[in-house]
Amino acid sequence: MVLSIIHFVSALAKAIPREKNLLYSMKDLPSFIEMSFTLGEMQEKFDFLDWKGIFMEVFNNTAIQDNLTVYILPPSYLTEVGRLLPRYQPSVVHNGLLMIFAADSLLDLVDVKESPDWAVKCTRVTMQIFPKEVGAMYARLWSREELTSLRESLSNLLDLLRETTIKRLGHLPWLDDDSRRMALRKVSKLEGRFLAPPRFFNETWVDNALAKISVDPSDFFGNVIRRFREGRGDVAKLGEAPPPESWAYPFVANAYYDPTSNAVVVPLAMVSQLWTYGVAPRYLWLAQLGNTLAHELMHSFDINGWHFDERGEVTGWMTPATRLRLTARIQCLVNQYAATFSHSVRLFGRSHSVDFDWNVTSNENLADIGALLVSYDAWMNLHKIQSDLRLPMVDLSPHQLFFVAVAQNYCYEVSDEWYVTMVEIDEHTPFRERVNGMMMNSEGFAEAFKCPPTASLAKFRKCSVW
Repeated sequence: MVLSIIHFVSALAKAIPREKNLLYSMKDLPSFIEMSFTLGEMQEKFDFLDWKGIFMEVFNNTAIQDNLTVYILPPSYLTEVGRLLPRYQPSVVHNGLLMIFAADSLLDLVDVKESPDWAVKCTRVTMQIFPKEVGAMYARLWSREELTSLRESLSNLLDLLRETTIKRLGHLPWLDDDSRRMALRKVSKLEGRFLAPPRFFNETWVDNALAKISVDPSDFFGNVIRRFREGRGDVAKLGEAPPPESWAYPFVANAYYDPTSNAVVVPLAMVSQLWTYGVAPRYLWLAQLGNTLAHELMHSFDINGWHFDERGEVTGWMTPATRLRLTARIQCLVNQYAATFSHSVRLFGRSHSVDFDWNVTSNENLADIGALLVSYDAWMNLHKIQSDLRLPMVDLSPHQLFFVAVAQNYCYEVSDEWYVTMVEIDEHTPFRERVNGMMMNSEGFAEAFKCPPTASLAKFRKCSVW
């Protein structure tokens, strides 16, 4: 029995798709749509489980209907699971799934040695289990006046980047007139969702969230299971439209573009540093926060973004000719990165060449390069009106410091093991190549540092998208 359980768990693990395959699946909307099924279709195609019953139980929702849309990433996984299950006795499958659950969810809760910094671990677990409550506490660390000032600064910054993008859209050669008109409309209607949704300042909403928490001091395991169920609470609202003002928790330090609402989202944690209050030179403001916002704005025109219009509806607004020209420019980036970058890591006492897949990272590389052009243009327009001062005892001009500040956003020291992991599971280019890829496609960088044509970041043909 024990060997059978181990064999089943191992076989199931091998059936799980690689992260890189999942990235491919989610990279393009048509590919993503191909992975959608109604619950009825899912039951017909993968009939080895009672899916409707499972959904009702897991999400505590008895109103689930057969027309519910389900996305399976990717469907081949369930096909493989369907082949595996008949090979094992039900008791083996049952105990194997319990073993996976225990290893995946319970180990850190019962084995303190797994978390040497227990205070940090507890903080992270609390954020995961009580995100609404922690989010409300976090958002209230700032006064109303500070939040209003931050929100106004972000809104002004997004307006500046929007204006700069609109000017660039006016003369991009790969856009035809129809596509240009739609692109301008999309950028004009772009929303900014900043800091925290209003509900985090609503006492009634916070009180209701706290009232639902049930903790039994004498039932540790029961408390754990209840937390898992509570964590599925929002997902349980299947078929319901999300609240109109609902986005990431304020403690999330990650900005993103939401194509379904045509909005750039900037949680509070992204702008809590001192320089966001307007006390630092403008090139720092534009190079770091401005470049981040511009990066997310650029995603409205990437391989996924061209499917969504200004209302977030799937219309495929680019004409076929425009799409073809943009695809050719993206392929230029893929070829350029492949010809430019190579990297070796030392693992197990030997040197290994890293196998990059520049098709996986092409969306992010496109956004990186476009963001650098737009944010630098925006800063240059301000700099022409009123120059930023040079820093004392720093032998770099404001123009050079702009690019240094952009690079510092991605300045990390990582181990060889972590580097390989990033290449395998992340749609972003690793930090060193990410920075160099942006700079080698920037005329502004070459001018600021007076790079000769033979310089390592100047000798490659630049790929023009923005």
